[in-house]
Amino acid sequence: MLNFLTFIFLLTLLTHAYAQNQASYPYRRCLTGNFTQNSTYHANLNLLFSTLSTNGPPANRFFKSSVGRSPNDTVYGLFQCRGDVTNATCRTFLATATRDAVRLYCPIAKGAVIWYDEIIFHYSDQPFFSIITSTPNLALLNSAEIDVDKIRFNQLVMSTLRATAALAASSVGELFATQMANFTQDRNIYTLAQCTDDLSNTDCVECLRQATSGIPGCCTDKLGGRVLLPSCFVRYEVYSFYEISIPPPATPTPNSTIPTRPLLPSSSPPPGERRSSTVLIVAIVAPITVSILLFFVGCCFLRQRAKRRNSAVKEDSVVNEMTTADSLQFDFKKIEAATNKFSEENKLGEGGFGSVFKGMLEDGQEIAVKRLSRGSLQDEDMNAKISDFGMARIVQMDQSQGNTSRIVGT
Repeated sequence: MLNFLTFIFLLTLLTHAYAQNQASYPYRRCLTGNFTQNSTYHANLNLLFSTLSTNGPPANRFFKSSVGRSPNDTVYGLFQCRGDVTNATCRTFLATATRDAVRLYCPIAKGAVIWYDEIIFHYSDQPFFSIITSTPNLALLNSAEIDVDKIRFNQLVMSTLRATAALAASSVGELFATQMANFTQDRNIYTLAQCTDDLSNTDCVECLRQATSGIPGCCTDKLGGRVLLPSCFVRYEVYSFYEISIPPPATPTPNSTIPTRPLLPSSSPPPGERRSSTVLIVAIVAPITVSILLFFVGCCFLRQRAKRRNSAVKEDSVVNEMTTADSLQFDFKKIEAATNKFSEENKLGEGGFGSVFKGMLEDGQEIAVKRLSRGSLQDEDMNAKISDFGMARIVQMDQSQGNTSRIVGT
């Protein structure tokens, strides 16, 4: 029982950990060029990761640094928190990125770009600070398609993304913005744009222009899509995927001017259009639910098995129970074997409470045994009442009944 419960507990922890790891899948691209294990570059890379991690939130939501003295051994790196995530969330994913970048994703690559939903993590052996880095890049899409008014939907997606990009590039502080546009009465389009904070406003405009221009090539008619560059990214969905609470906007047209304030509705995404969020919820909830069900099924199974064992023990005790004087006890199987299963050849006689049989034990002792009939007086547990008929005695064939002191209940 204890081992089974321990297994269920460990299974719950593992599935829960798996669900947490799947909650934000990292998209990554390893850069060209490899380093040698335990080299100076490797040591500098580890020092860079430590520096970035130490200078994470709440002190900084963006941080860049370089480590190394010679051009061949210098490594450059930065992280950028997404504008709407909390410091605690960003810190968690920064720690994950610095831990897993080399260990899991790009073991010997001199550089990599890793995009979580929550942060951008970028390091390289080439200087890239304060310049637009557009490669490597990645386009992702929601495979579901809009089923009504596709032309207007695509136009509204692009116009809202352009307005969001303009708002992000003109922001003070983090170069980040969100927008919402009404498509139909019960469906909205949500957009997000962000640049890394080392870019100027002008460079941010250009970076987001490049990212936005990639949307038609990957995501026309799709309910969601994003284009990820090392220096910026844009994304749209038909459900809210960011964490800013603001008043709902007026309904824009594809050519209208989008309000300059980030907008976020309180409505939930329509059914069947939450592919990304649904996958995350299922990945978290399903393993935990299965583990809980397994736990209760296991408990019920063990409980039923214990009941069956107790029932079997009770039945055995009713059928084969024997009482003894002078600590003499024989189980039913030995008596049955000694009397050849109470055969007629071994029957000596019959009384009011049952028949008497002769027999021989394994050690050669000859005995006489009285077996109660079903009509004899018995209590509610089917045990013969000794008070009604006394004790049957085991008597050697050369002994009289009065001389034996060995008795068993029958």
